[in-house]
This record gives sequence, C-alpha cells and structure tokens, in this order.
Amino acid sequence: MSERTPESDQGAEPDIDPVDALVRRGEHPAAARLAVARGELRRAIDLYQRLWRYADALPLALQLGDTALAIELAFDAGLPDRARELAHHLPPEDAASLARAAALFARRGAHHDAGRLAERAGDRGLASESYRRAGDHLEEGRTE
Repeated sequence: MSERTPESDQGAEPDIDPVDALVRRGEHPAAARLAVARGELRRAIDLYQRLWRYADALPLALQLGDTALAIELAFDAGLPDRARELAHHLPPEDAASLARAAALFARRGAHHDAGRLAERAGDRGLASESYRRAGDHLEEGRTE
C-alpha cells in the first residue's frame, strides 16, 4: 500500500457524488440526465427547473405521481392546455392536490379553471372568489 503525500493528492478529487461533480463543472444538463439514470427524479426535476427546462421536468413529475407539480411545470413550460388536461384528471378524493392546483390556476389568472378545481376540492369560498374574478357571476352566486 502506498503512502499518501501532499504531492500525490495534487489534482485528486475526493469522493464526491458524480451528479454534484457535473454541477460543479457547469454541466447541469448532463447532471440532470445522470440523476434520472440513477432514479433520483426529484433531484433531476430540481436541476431542470434551475435551467428553466420545465418541459423536461414535466414527465419526471408524472413518473413520481406528483400531478400538482406536473401542472405547475406545464404552466412554467408555457403549456396551459396540458396543465388543464392534467388538472381535469386529478381524482376527486385528492382534495389537497385539487386545492394546490386551484391556487396555482388562480395565481396564473385562470380564474374560471381555479373555480372549478376549488369546487372539486370542496373550497366553496375560493370557488366563489375565483368565479367573481373570472366575471362569471352566475357561478359565483351558485357557490356562495
């Protein structure tokens, strides 16, 4: 066994995570791909979000079963129709995801969609407010 000396350590990189090594070298897309290959989907999503590559992160969120995150990524990717499609398929018993999606649609100015999702989540107050903001006074009155 050879003895370590300061000279032998020159240029030697300590054992670091290969994804971190790629990030340190500025190779973020390669780091994200490696994270996917290693099954580290949340990490890959985070890397893609840092790169503003939301469309690349979207299928990963779906693989994780995090539809609410996928909806957010669809909006960030400029795919509002895909966000609506995903929201439409949220199960009625998943009130937390429906509420999260409703709040997201409201923040994006899609108030009528937010109202529908809030209703499905059982939040009549947010539904009514969303319909009011959408100018749909019939639905607003119905949900008050």
